[in-house]
Amino acid sequence: MKPNKNYFGLIPVLLMAFLFSCKGQTYTMDTLPSKRIEFGNEGGFTGGRTSYFLLENGQVFSKSTLVQTELEKVKKKEAKKVFKEIEKLVQTKFELNETGNLTNFIVYYNGVEGKEWKWPGGQLKPAPDALAEINKLLLDIIQTKNDGN
Repeated sequence: MKPNKNYFGLIPVLLMAFLFSCKGQTYTMDTLPSKRIEFGNEGGFTGGRTSYFLLENGQVFSKSTLVQTELEKVKKKEAKKVFKEIEKLVQTKFELNETGNLTNFIVYYNGVEGKEWKWPGGQLKPAPDALAEINKLLLDIIQTKNDGN
């Protein structure tokens, strides 16, 4: 007589183990993915550069001359919204490379090449309409993460 083996009891256990093992890829400043958005400003009195990096998985990094750190992760849905808006902008072939004493920038790395937009910072000249909404989305992410909310 063969022993009765009930393998169906293992299915939920294996399914749960599989689901919990599907954690997304996480990155560090040294291992950033080839697809990312870098934004920030440069110039001013010190001539320094402050960059933020947004990744598709919602990770956010900050980098300045002396400090680099990982900020609180944003919702993946928020990150995807920004990436979608940037990709739309790339498709329009919009170009902008204006600098000032303080210069804002957004660089989109699509995995193959980078596309950069620069415009003067401060109140003298606001971001062009084509960049204004994307810039607002990006700044909202950083403001929320710096406030600790």
